[in-house]
Amino acid sequence: RLVGAEAVGSFGLWQERASGSDADVLVVLSTAGLPRSVPDAARGAIEVVPAAEVVSWTEARSRAVPIGTWPGWVALGIFLAMAVALALLMWSFARVSRRAREPWEGEEPESSDDTSISRTSSDHEA
Repeated sequence: RLVGAEAVGSFGLWQERASGSDADVLVVLSTAGLPRSVPDAARGAIEVVPAAEVVSWTEARSRAVPIGTWPGWVALGIFLAMAVALALLMWSFARVSRRAREPWEGEEPESSDDTSISRTSSDHEA
């Protein structure tokens, strides 16, 4: 059950949410570009926390199990999702193509040199 989703604006907020969460799993979509503190126009330049620092802190101190913190996991997830979608599309195409080649239920397949008309048993009784 999904208990919540949140995008945080600073490393301090990230630390607060990650260490105080009662969740079993923490899904991390990105660790890049997280400012050290809440951005303030009066202070000028924003110090960005290196992704490696965010990951190491999260893995060491988060109550929930962090998923997606290893480099490349998000890219791998997108690749796997596309591979599954492609496999399902190919399976669906093969299934529809197979049905299109099969004769309708109860019909005999037509042959190109067959010019005779077949009769059913009800035609013979009349």
